[in-house]
Amino acid sequence: MTDAFASYGEAAAPIFTDPRANRRKKDPSALDLKMEEKGRLLKAYKAMRRKLRIEILAEEPRLLNLMRYLRSVGPDDGDELLAAIGACDWLMTAPQNVRAFALERIRRREDKIKLMMGERPLDDPLPPELGGRTTVFFEAQKLLRKGGVL
Repeated sequence: MTDAFASYGEAAAPIFTDPRANRRKKDPSALDLKMEEKGRLLKAYKAMRRKLRIEILAEEPRLLNLMRYLRSVGPDDGDELLAAIGACDWLMTAPQNVRAFALERIRRREDKIKLMMGERPLDDPLPPELGGRTTVFFEAQKLLRKGGVL
């Protein structure tokens, strides 16, 4: 004979289950999906820019020397930098993407110099054509333009 009390207790007592085991996985929210998409797009953009940079440097290896020189340029070397750019005949006759890459590197160096001097990096004045003061970036841009188009 079985114990009636024990059999009733076993049948009526709740069975312990881990609440996390039975819980359904939460669906990601719209914000989570948007953030994941932004992350994927940023990763793809950075990979594309890296590939483009490698292609440009393979096309014109002399850009590496220009980039090394730019690291040595300081706040008082603006005229020297413009003279060095003007002396680079290969840069003046280079394709548009190479000149745009060089100009981007010049802009980045100018921003770093501005940060070293305690200024804001993106605090550019109006272009000289509109009455603003001239900067090394604008002068380099004039040098690297062919027929007014970079």
